[in-house]
Amino acid sequence: MFNDQLDNFDLAICRIMEASKNDVAAGNKPAFLLYLLEEVGEVAQCIEVERGMKKRKLKESLEDECVDVVVAALGNYFNAGGDLDNLFEIMKNKSKKWLDRTQKRKATPINIGMMFYN
Repeated sequence: MFNDQLDNFDLAICRIMEASKNDVAAGNKPAFLLYLLEEVGEVAQCIEVERGMKKRKLKESLEDECVDVVVAALGNYFNAGGDLDNLFEIMKNKSKKWLDRTQKRKATPINIGMMFYN
């Protein structure tokens, strides 16, 4: 089961890399930056609706929008010249950094993550 999910993840990353190459070949290298900004805004809208700050019908869930952010961020990574081998090495190092950071974090009244997700 996990190996099938890993294969699907690899395929998805290869598709993102190919989409990034298509944009560069079409002379549209900044497109993924614009996609990223748009998707981050859609994540913010989902959070506003989920927290009751705004009332509107969402087209996609917060989870879907977060994946769109990841896709757009990876597109920017590939547009910047990143490759698959380096991606996994960077992800390994960054994920350890984020895990260490969250393990040290103490809840405070001003913790923005707590504000949105509690």
